[in-house]
Amino acid sequence: MIRFARRILLLAFLGALSVPSLAQYSSPMRDVENPARTPVRVLTSVNVAAMFGGSFGNPIYQVPAGKRLVIDFLSVRCTSIDPIDSASLAVSEATGGGSATQRPQPLSLTPGPNDIYGNRTWTLSQPVTLYADSTAFGTQDVAFGLTKAGTAGPAACQVGFQGHTITL
Repeated sequence: MIRFARRILLLAFLGALSVPSLAQYSSPMRDVENPARTPVRVLTSVNVAAMFGGSFGNPIYQVPAGKRLVIDFLSVRCTSIDPIDSASLAVSEATGGGSATQRPQPLSLTPGPNDIYGNRTWTLSQPVTLYADSTAFGTQDVAFGLTKAGTAGPAACQVGFQGHTITL
């Protein structure tokens, strides 16, 4: 009888231990893939030759057909011996009836220190909310433009953004 009581107590004790351990293996609910919202991250280089004062419409990203790109964060880093006058990010906007327009968004680059070669660095890094549609502009659905105040040297920029696409 004592053996039976001990076994019952042992089974009760082991049963009490096993219940909380089962909770460790529960399957949490999570959205593994949402095709209506696909993450996008782009990093590209844009160069302006020394003899040119600027460059416009440098293609950065083509929005997939039937989608809209939402840019959440933008970063730009340019180096040039010439001062940079202005920079812009042009995004395409569908205007209806199969037509579209490009909307340039001015960017305020902050000048930084000169490097050891005399090039100055201009930077921008900020959260934004910009929209670009899939349009007839193709690879220029998102494009970068830059003007500099001279032609003494080239300008080299790294342009990056992150966001997501949504299905229209």
